[in-house]
Formats: sequence, C-alpha cells, structure tokens
Amino acid sequence: MKKTESTHLPALFIQLIKKNLVGFFAFLLLWEILSLIFPAYIIPSPWLIIRKIPEFLNQEFVLHLQISLFRLLTGFVSAFLIATFIGIAAYKLTLFEYTENILSLFQVIPGAILGIIFLIIFGVGNNVPIAMIIVMSIPIMAINTSTGLRKIVREQEEVVYIFGGGTLEIVRYVYIPVLVPVFRSNILIGTGLALKVIVLGEYIGCENGVGFLLSNAQTLFRMDMVFFYLMVIMTIALIFQIIVNFLFVELFRKYLD
Repeated sequence: MKKTESTHLPALFIQLIKKNLVGFFAFLLLWEILSLIFPAYIIPSPWLIIRKIPEFLNQEFVLHLQISLFRLLTGFVSAFLIATFIGIAAYKLTLFEYTENILSLFQVIPGAILGIIFLIIFGVGNNVPIAMIIVMSIPIMAINTSTGLRKIVREQEEVVYIFGGGTLEIVRYVYIPVLVPVFRSNILIGTGLALKVIVLGEYIGCENGVGFLLSNAQTLFRMDMVFFYLMVIMTIALIFQIIVNFLFVELFRKYLD
C-alpha cells in the first residue's frame, strides 16, 4: 500500500504543476516572438535578459526583493484569514448571497484609485501595498470560500450526528473535504493577485521594493530592467504555485484525487 501511494504521489504532483510549467514556457515563447517583432529597446529578448541576470541581481535588488516579499506575505496572510472568516460566517449565517453581492462591488474598484486613497491616508511606506493586497484579495477569496461551503449538504451534518459524531467529526468528515480544495484555490489565486497588487502598491506609494525599482526603470526607459523585474515576478509566482501544490499533495492528497 505504501509503495502504491509513493508511486501515486509524484504522478499527482506532476499533474498539478504541469499546467503552471506549460504556462510559464508559453509566456517565454510569446515574449520571444514579440521581441522579434519589436525593437530590442522596447521588448528585449528573454535570452538577453537571462544573460544580464548577474548584472541585475545585485545586493541592492535583493534587499528590495526581500522588502516586497515581506509585504506580500503580510498582506496575503491577513487577507486569507479575514476572507476565510467572512466566507465561513456568511455560510453559517446563510447570508452568502448578500455577502457575495457586497464583495462583488469591492472587486470592481480599480487598484490605482485604492492606491491613491491609501497613499493619502497612510503616506509613503509599507501600509499602502499591504492594505491594497488585503482589500483587493479579500472579495475573491471570501466568495470562493462561501461558494465552496455551499456544496455541503446540511443532511450530511445530520447524518454524522445520528451516528454519534460531534463537532470534531463534523469538521473532519464534512468541512475539511470541502475546504481543502477551496483553500488551495484561494492560496493560488490570492498569491497571484497579491503579486500584481504589490507591484502597483509599491509603484504608487513606496520608496523601496520591486515596484519602486520598476518605477525608476520606467523613468530611465530601461526596458531590459523592466522585463527583468517581470521575469522575477513570474518566477516567484511559479515557485509559489509549485510549493503550494507540493504541500497540498503531500498533506491532503486524498482530498485532491
């Protein structure tokens, strides 16, 4: 049995990340095609950027990247916890339809407008990108959580009670099988959205971080640096997706089969 499970685990893991890898290489292929159409000072070749990595990957960039990752994780974890609470509360109180309508309104607010508002409220610093991540990530994750929980049939809980189960058994046999795929989806969606928002937030309201470096590169019209930062962001997103898939396959693979 253990041999079968150990054989099945790598196959399931590869299946989960295959689309991410295909998407990443498709992005590089599209980038290469566009670099053949446009001049190098507008869209440089990805291979040119790869050759310049040692030049760009200096101590200053690493420091800015660490700051961005701190803001990213702080904002995402906060948004994930709040969104999970809202989604579960909306389901338990049977208010998911009202909650989804309200949250949907927040989804249409442009990030640039939020950035300006938070910049006026908080000033330059960590608070602007972190607040943007929280506000822009909560709606989609909360709606996803409440929608996933709606798959639970109330009779399932009653069956567990009939057979002598309590709250722990309800959580184990009813809620966890539904919430595990939802949490995986929320983490993948949330980190991807947070990566986009962190760059915008730092672009608008910070004096450090990758978004700030991107603003400087734009001012100097250094498109090679712009595309280097793009490659870094895409690579971080791919690494996050692989780590998340690995953890969920390793810990909760029976809910993902």
